[in-house]
Amino acid sequence: MEKTLRLPNCEEQVVLHQVQVRLVERAELENFKQLLDEHHYLGSLKEVGQRLHYVATDAQGQWLALLVFSAPAKHPPGFQTSTASGAYRATIEATSRLLYAS
Repeated sequence: MEKTLRLPNCEEQVVLHQVQVRLVERAELENFKQLLDEHHYLGSLKEVGQRLHYVATDAQGQWLALLVFSAPAKHPPGFQTSTASGAYRATIEATSRLLYAS
């Protein structure tokens, strides 16, 4: 059963045009980790390997979403992975809900 793709209406498109995604600055990293720990169902994950931390913001600079791009795990020689698991793809961890201040 295919789902129908719904495009944003004009009002939604205006809001989407205001969203920006940028790298988290070093001074913001503790706040990033705290929010990830509070809002992500897995919490703030252990730091393993290289990571890129991004934040999506609205026009006023309010943080809306967090994204973490991690390097793939290294596997011992002979380790078999399926194509679906994508051993060489970066994994993406994102918050499960928007981070609006209450």
